[in-house]
Amino acid sequence: EEVSLGMAFIKAIFEKKKLGTIAGCEVEKGVVKLGSFARVIRKGEVIYTGKINSLKQRENDKTEMESGQECGIIIDEYTDYAIGDKIESFIIKKKNNSFEE
Repeated sequence: EEVSLGMAFIKAIFEKKKLGTIAGCEVEKGVVKLGSFARVIRKGEVIYTGKINSLKQRENDKTEMESGQECGIIIDEYTDYAIGDKIESFIIKKKNNSFEE
């Protein structure tokens, strides 16, 4: 069972030589967690699902960002972000009530 943790929207896109393409986001509800699953949603359609590999605020590594905070997100090797896309952070809840991130 999927449990949604939060949603962020992409405000800017950055290219960093060492890191690759970064989605500059603002968390609009809930939390976005490092290591959680993520969906990239464009115009209401899921266009990519992967894992959040990097979560940064400015140059600082973060494990979690809350509603109202701005952050940089990298999902797997995904690079085709567009301004206005949404990123949903979620986990998979197993039947025995444990979580997989």
